[in-house]
Amino acid sequence: MSYLAVIDLGSNSTRMVVEELQADGTFVELKRRKLDTRLAEGMDQNAGELTEAAMTRVVEALIEFRDDYMACLLYTSPSPRDGLLSRMPSSA
Repeated sequence: MSYLAVIDLGSNSTRMVVEELQADGTFVELKRRKLDTRLAEGMDQNAGELTEAAMTRVVEALIEFRDDYMACLLYTSPSPRDGLLSRMPSSA
């Protein structure tokens, strides 16, 4: 089985969708998440650059998404578990 995770880093929210590729070439959605991360917050006061706090919120969201993605794969199909888990960095 093949899986696809798409992550969208927006100015106000960070989203993830996980889908599974079917034999007929279509995808079935397995998981969808949206977190309010406010990436653009504070840019006006920071010379148009991202703030440390905003970037930290997005990184924390990505860590949550990684954990959700792995849980989704482990729940739907144990076959990719060994190879994927060994390549994922730890959240610690």
